[in-house]
Amino acid sequence: MKIFERIGAVMLGLAFLLTASEAPAANEAAAFSAIHLTAQAAIQAGELAQARASSAEIRNLGRLVVRDDTELDRRLLGLAAKAGVQLADSPKPGEMQLAELGGLRGAIFDRKFLNFNYGASEALLKQMHDAAGQLALSPLMGLVAIFAPIIRQDQFLSGWCLGHCVPRTKP
Repeated sequence: MKIFERIGAVMLGLAFLLTASEAPAANEAAAFSAIHLTAQAAIQAGELAQARASSAEIRNLGRLVVRDDTELDRRLLGLAAKAGVQLADSPKPGEMQLAELGGLRGAIFDRKFLNFNYGASEALLKQMHDAAGQLALSPLMGLVAIFAPIIRQDQFLSGWCLGHCVPRTKP
């Protein structure tokens, strides 16, 4: 009987070790996927801005968002591949807002895009900092150190354009 108890204890110990070693991978996958999906949503919104915005400043901001978030996502995909982390392809955050943006043009598009991009930038910054803090992976920390100021600048430009590039509407 004692032999079976020992085998059971060893099996439980092995199961715990396997589960514990898989937990960080799941955390990595969730963290990397969140950043990836948010970047993809921002890229899609930036592409819409290039085609639908009424002002040159907002079209240019759309171009910057596409450039910056595409490079962030490209590097993130490289880190994930090196770490053997499988990224999720859905659900993309802000899908309803992106669908709404796709049907708009002009000043109303400009205002909604700027609000969307401001929020997406905020989410991306939080996700990057949270992932870097939780996972403590030096390549990810390096990526955050490079891209956090860039994303913050895109966010700032969204806020600035909201106050300076879009005609104010009466309440």
